[in-house]
Amino acid sequence: ASDSMADPPPARPRVSIDEGIADLWEKSLVEKDSHDLSLETADGVVTAHGFFVKKASPVVTAMLESPMQEGKAQRIEIKDTSSKAVSLFLEILYTCSVQEGLDHQTALGALDL
Repeated sequence: ASDSMADPPPARPRVSIDEGIADLWEKSLVEKDSHDLSLETADGVVTAHGFFVKKASPVVTAMLESPMQEGKAQRIEIKDTSSKAVSLFLEILYTCSVQEGLDHQTALGALDL
């Protein structure tokens, strides 16, 4: 009998990267003067590179490349999530790691994104 659910894609192989590349990604996250996307959270604004976030999400790509309000302003409202959770999500997106200890509420908020 055939399985009705498709097999999950194979796991991506782990690769090593030069520490300088990881440092570049961290600096890109921290140095906000080149950020061009604003994420309005429940308790403040967090910024990021629109290109980077769009590459991670086809939904965000559709929002930011459309004539909708988000596309025109390069601003996305995420009013039900804390700035700390959005910042954690971006840290993981940019660096595939977490520098600080987490509280469970922040981690759950980031996972919800």
